[in-house]
Amino acid sequence: MLAAMIGKQLLQLKFSRGDETEADIVGLELAARAGYDPRAGVTVWRQFSEHNRREPLEFLSDHPIHAHREDTIRAHLKETLPLYARAKAKLESEQPEATPSPD
Repeated sequence: MLAAMIGKQLLQLKFSRGDETEADIVGLELAARAGYDPRAGVTVWRQFSEHNRREPLEFLSDHPIHAHREDTIRAHLKETLPLYARAKAKLESEQPEATPSPD
């Protein structure tokens, strides 16, 4: 009975990690479309890894370890960098022209 309960819990954690990974990918895409550089996500997760070296074993956690999150972001930069470039160009084109101040 106990083994079945532990097995069920571990299986649920796996699905939670998958959900977290999916959320990371969706968040990365949304941020890129809003004009935020998706490469910043790599830096964030690298810093988390450097400052928090005592992560739980991944199979016991409902979140992916920081290094895997960094890898996920790197793997999706090819798709998100063009979204970021388009958003950035659009934001820059919408900026009002600077008018010289009357002297």
